[in-house]
Amino acid sequence: MNIKYRKVDDKTRAEGHWFYPLLQVFIRHRIDMRPILALVDSGAADCVFSASLGEVLGIDVPSGKPHRFHAFNLQETQGFIHSVHLQVSGYSHWIEVDAVFIESEALPILSKAFSKAIKLSLNDSGVSLKSTLKRTLSFEIDGDMVGDVKRQTWS
Repeated sequence: MNIKYRKVDDKTRAEGHWFYPLLQVFIRHRIDMRPILALVDSGAADCVFSASLGEVLGIDVPSGKPHRFHAFNLQETQGFIHSVHLQVSGYSHWIEVDAVFIESEALPILSKAFSKAIKLSLNDSGVSLKSTLKRTLSFEIDGDMVGDVKRQTWS
């Protein structure tokens, strides 16, 4: 299965766009499930999703364990922790993670909690995700990870 980095409009870049490691996953709570596109962020301490997604999944978001954290801009954010299951598109295995649901509409983030079942590594050729099921997902971009994207592939 071949999956490419996603080209996303980004007005903060001179080019007006950038390539991001976005991964399609299914998120499930009890019987409710939705496909989402999430950013793989190995520096994030938590998997983070919007409260509106939690509500669509039937989660009573404010009933979760309160969790305060600081976003990349050091602004404190309040969220609520709930257990959800994630399934990487192309796998049959579900991964249970404790995720933080926040009020703001944000790009879903997959983090260290996600990597409990999937090994994430960064090397000169890109980002590699290796499942406990022995299937590897590689993100490749030119050279120093600043150039154009070559491909993202499953093997």
